[in-house]
Amino acid sequence: MWHSLAVQLSLTFRQQLEINEITPIDSSDINECYVISCGSIKFFIKVNVRENLAIYEAEIESLRHLGLSSIVSVPQVIYIGIIKEKAVLVLNYIPMKALDKKCLFTRQKTSEPPPMGEQLEYGFNIDNFIGTTEQRNNWHRKWVHFC
Repeated sequence: MWHSLAVQLSLTFRQQLEINEITPIDSSDINECYVISCGSIKFFIKVNVRENLAIYEAEIESLRHLGLSSIVSVPQVIYIGIIKEKAVLVLNYIPMKALDKKCLFTRQKTSEPPPMGEQLEYGFNIDNFIGTTEQRNNWHRKWVHFC
C-alpha cells in the first residue's frame, strides 16, 4: 500500500515523493492512523476498510466547514481514495501542542440580547459520522430536537 500511496502523493504534488518513515499512531479504535515522512514533508494518514470511504468524505465536508470559522487550524485534505482495497485519507500533518491559557473557544460574556427576530436553526448540511455510527443532521428550530 505504501508504494501506491507514494505514487498518488507524487501525482498530487507533481514531483517524485518517497516515503522515508512510517510512524503508527495509537489514537483510534476505528482507523489505522500513521504519520509518514516524505523528506521534509509530513502527512497524517487514516486507513480503513473500503466500505468506510463515506466516513472520510463526510469528515472532509466537516473539516471544510470548521475551516470557514478561521478560529482553529484545520488540516488540509491532500488525498482521499481507495488504495489496495483500503479507504485512505491523507491530511497535512499538524503537530500537536498544549494550549496556552487563552482558550480559542471562549468569548466574553455580554449583557446584550441576540438581535430581535433572529431565528436560529440547529443542524448541518450533510449527515456525518461519530466513529462508524451515522449521525443524521436534519435542520431543527430547537436544539433539543437536533440532539
